Amino acid sequence: MRSYFPSCLSCRRLRSFMIMPVLLLIGTGILPGLLKTVNAQEILPVLASDGEVYIYHDFRLNIGHGFNVYRIINGDEVRLNEAPVYPVNNGVEFRNRIGDLYAGFEESLEVESPQEVFFKLRGDESMSLLLSYSYPEIASALGYLYTDTDPVFEEEITYRYEVVDRRGEPTGRSFEDEFIISPEPVEVPVAYDVSADRHGRNVTINWSFPPTTDSLEDHVIRFEVYMRPEGEDFFTRVTDKTVLRQMNQSRFTYTFSLDTEIQRAEFAVEAVDFTGTNTQASESVDVELSDQTRLSAVHEIYSTVRDNEVVEITWPVSVEPLLAGYHIDRIDQETGERTRLTDELIEAAEPVFRDDMVQEGHTYYYYVIAVSESGVESEDGNPAIQYIETRTPPPSPADLQAHFNEAESIIELSWDEGGQNEQFNTFVILRRQQTDAGWRAFSQVNSGRVTESELTDPGIAGEGFTEGQFYEYGVAAASQSGLRSDTVFTVVQVPNLTPPEPPVGIDTNIDSGVRINVVWGASPSTDVTSYKVYKTDTERDTTVFEMPRNRRLFTDSEVIPGQEYKYFVTAVDSSGNESLPSRKADIMMRDVTPPAPVRNLQAVATEEGVHLRWESVTDDIEGYIVKRSTLSNGVYEIISEELVESVDWVDLEGETGDWYRVYAVDVSGNQSRPGTPRQAVPGR
Repeated sequence: MRSYFPSCLSCRRLRSFMIMPVLLLIGTGILPGLLKTVNAQEILPVLASDGEVYIYHDFRLNIGHGFNVYRIINGDEVRLNEAPVYPVNNGVEFRNRIGDLYAGFEESLEVESPQEVFFKLRGDESMSLLLSYSYPEIASALGYLYTDTDPVFEEEITYRYEVVDRRGEPTGRSFEDEFIISPEPVEVPVAYDVSADRHGRNVTINWSFPPTTDSLEDHVIRFEVYMRPEGEDFFTRVTDKTVLRQMNQSRFTYTFSLDTEIQRAEFAVEAVDFTGTNTQASESVDVELSDQTRLSAVHEIYSTVRDNEVVEITWPVSVEPLLAGYHIDRIDQETGERTRLTDELIEAAEPVFRDDMVQEGHTYYYYVIAVSESGVESEDGNPAIQYIETRTPPPSPADLQAHFNEAESIIELSWDEGGQNEQFNTFVILRRQQTDAGWRAFSQVNSGRVTESELTDPGIAGEGFTEGQFYEYGVAAASQSGLRSDTVFTVVQVPNLTPPEPPVGIDTNIDSGVRINVVWGASPSTDVTSYKVYKTDTERDTTVFEMPRNRRLFTDSEVIPGQEYKYFVTAVDSSGNESLPSRKADIMMRDVTPPAPVRNLQAVATEEGVHLRWESVTDDIEGYIVKRSTLSNGVYEIISEELVESVDWVDLEGETGDWYRVYAVDVSGNQSRPGTPRQAVPGR
């Protein structure tokens, strides 16, 4: 019976640990002492942080065989697994089982398939065991690990493995061992006396650790080195190969190449047990890593343009011993921006660089920076200067939109810039107006640079826009060298919000006594599309007539002689806005043709006066005028104060012998020619 006091499982698993360095170190002769300790026991239980026990064994199973695990306490045997546990049988199963840990296996083992990896591990037991003790996933895949999820602590227990065949039948082979498992973790030692020094680009980390014995009671098998550069929040691992703990050794070292930009950092060393789960980190140490040794500046630099697209930079090979390589810096004269063109150092033996990220129309200054092994950069030398000619016009804008802002009486323009590059200088905005004679020539709206994809146009000279008019806009992109893109166009109409001015002046006249002509002057507004003529008769009925803008004469044939009419005119624009009315024009419809002469006039003197009677005139008669004279050919004077409406009328002042004439007056005021005069005769 043996007692085993395992350390507790770390909450943080080192999933990023690289398999390749472990594989490379298997055959170096460093591991036999450690493997001797592991191989000394056939079954090894390890307590995990979640209370489970990882039960490792080092028995090699035949392909296709598996095992059952039994736990025996006080003679009572309990089988822990429901179904037999089988390791993987081929390379594909192995790759799928270990997941991300498989990366690097094929390259490190110099094979080309998962199946070859599988046979390599089957053929090298030491390699398989070391990987299994480092990674539970690999141990489980290869059949070296079973997990007791409900362990028993501080009692004498026996774990027994029963080997089974493909059908799950026992093969007769088994192995077992007795343990007392304590729930208390073993204290993992901590690395101490951590220090670091730098020589060129190489940084060497040194630390001390308690020497191991054959029992390997603390189970520490390897170390990881972590670094936190100044200004960073977290430590990252810098060990890219395994640092193994060797028997009876107390001082350890690790050297790695450090980024030239890191001048100060904290370092810590972590001890890792053979399961790869239980870890303990040292106190971190802050180390100054700066190295100020500078190489000579590079002055002799040559540049050549290839096909106007690539600048080729060359310089002589340096003979300085600490040279690690070169960086290329470029200054864009147009922007003043300095850019590091190289992500990695250019090898010292290949002094050439090709810059294919140049832009037309730019002048570039190229500097070659020599970098030492410690990452210290040289000062700037003489630059190579290169100008890239401009040959390509800028891309055209797209999706030009124009919107009239009624509240501010401005036109708002917007467009898609079209993906302009650094050669872009400005957008050129053009505008022209549509008139009765056609489109005017374009004029440029912007006088300065426009770099945004929008513009507000307040109109010509900032005076706004003519309502109802159409305006066409064009936008093109111009490069710094003056090249222009294609122009994109759009048309916008300024809405009519203000009614037009009323027509200027109005006049009426009677045409041939049968119709009335109405004429008026044009509205001063330029957006008039028609005129409306309003007619009102004596009944106050109003009729509206619409006339096109190019006709300012209206002939009204629907008139009645003698009736009075009122006319006025309004102007209408393209949006239907109607102006105020012009002044009103009144006219009486008159007939210029006089009525027929009065016929059959009779005059008889009575006691009342002279009684006159005549034949009625029926043509639009308003009344009659009666005139009297003392002589037949004398001067006749009107004796009726108002028009006589009857054809039977008495002259109260008339006497026998007076002469009379009667005239018919029509509704238009036309007076008939005189009829035959009649002398008053005595009545009978």
